[in-house]
Amino acid sequence: MSAQVFTEVNTFVLVTLKGAIKLYIKTGMKANRAYTPKNMLAKAGELLGKTYKRGQLQQAHDDLQAKYDEILKARAAE
Repeated sequence: MSAQVFTEVNTFVLVTLKGAIKLYIKTGMKANRAYTPKNMLAKAGELLGKTYKRGQLQQAHDDLQAKYDEILKARAAE
């Protein structure tokens, strides 16, 4: 599985997913009915080109944050 090219839309998805995972980790609340831990891990894996197993939400959040920081740095250099 390869990582996607990060357009503005994909960056928005990344930020939204990062926030939803953070909400779930801190409070146990889902952002909406579709944001189950399994679905969030699957989408994170799709965006980053990795495979996450159950219980790796914190790792997925950290990886999403690192990718977001990388995107911001690249856009600042443009």
